[in-house]
Amino acid sequence: MATTLLNAVTVAGAGTALSCSGASKVIMTVTTPTNFIGEVIFEGSIDAGSTYFPMIGNLPGTKTPVDRITGATLSGKTIEFEVDGFDFIRPNVKSISAGSVTVVAVAKARQTQLAASYATPGQAAPSTVVPMGATDGTNEQALMMQSATAPNLRVALYAAGNASDVVAPADNKTGFSALAVNAVASGFNGATWDRARRAIIYKPISAAAAGANAIWTPAAGKKFRLMGFHLSFSGTTNAKWQDGATDITGLYYGVANTVVNGGLPEANGYLSALADNVLNLNLSAAVAVGGLVWGVEE
Repeated sequence: MATTLLNAVTVAGAGTALSCSGASKVIMTVTTPTNFIGEVIFEGSIDAGSTYFPMIGNLPGTKTPVDRITGATLSGKTIEFEVDGFDFIRPNVKSISAGSVTVVAVAKARQTQLAASYATPGQAAPSTVVPMGATDGTNEQALMMQSATAPNLRVALYAAGNASDVVAPADNKTGFSALAVNAVASGFNGATWDRARRAIIYKPISAAAAGANAIWTPAAGKKFRLMGFHLSFSGTTNAKWQDGATDITGLYYGVANTVVNGGLPEANGYLSALADNVLNLNLSAAVAVGGLVWGVEE
């Protein structure tokens, strides 16, 4: 169901916050008259609405980034935001001198995955099954079976009525046997196969000192894996990410009221070189910088 976050608003101020609980995406439609003059940005919160930081959406289809509305060119178009891990999202009218603005949003629920299991190698096929495969008249020769008494998805290759081996997930796999079933998404790194990662750790950025500012200190014995970030600058300063004291990126040249939206090029991001290294944001000048980083620890 659509929720109105701004309703023909003519003054500056934050709109109604939309809960992102259970959602993976939020679709917003912004409507403005042709004479609209102003600025509307989009903000997200990961701490139950206590603090908000700028967010960047995109136009479905073209994937054109959108971080603000300043006129009527995008009126009536939809803007899509990825909100996994967020608590709330809202529009915020920073200024308005002509016209009005209306924002309507819909949260798209996260898809529910079926519970899955796999059979122990050598285990006989269940006595009551719905096979997705074939039978030789005596034994099931099936790729998947569902038990009527335990109706979860059982993933296995049954040969001569007994379950064949299932390959366990691992990094640096050099290949798969012909009859193996792999239960995780993998990506090719140019030489071997790695499991795909999903960001589950989000760290707010609050840096203001010249030099290295500690942003993410992993748990003891762990490495951080940086998968993406937002940076918001309050003034002029250059910024770069560091793995301890080693540069990860080049300089980002920040000026007042600008936002940098960064995702590491590889799907799995950047893995710290050493356990216990801190992810630092190094600033060339003592200027307040906010935002968010995300990734995993391993």
